[in-house]
Amino acid sequence: AGLAWVAELTAHGEGHRGSAMGFATTGLALGVLCGPLAGGFLFSAVGQRATFQLAGVIVLLNAAAQLVFRQLTMTTTTTTTTTT
Repeated sequence: AGLAWVAELTAHGEGHRGSAMGFATTGLALGVLCGPLAGGFLFSAVGQRATFQLAGVIVLLNAAAQLVFRQLTMTTTTTTTTTT
């Protein structure tokens, strides 16, 4: 769903969809590569419970940020399409 959102946001741009998709895919790959390493370090440093609590907080913050940014882009898209 995230890449579809990137494609939607760059649909009316000046041909920047490829670089936007590249940045999104790079972020995904970095998360897949670095996530287990960071999780392992956290697990050994603070234990299982704190590691999962931190992961839960990160997930909730991510969900809230996506809702806010989605609402902002919907408002901007609606304003742009109604004024042109």
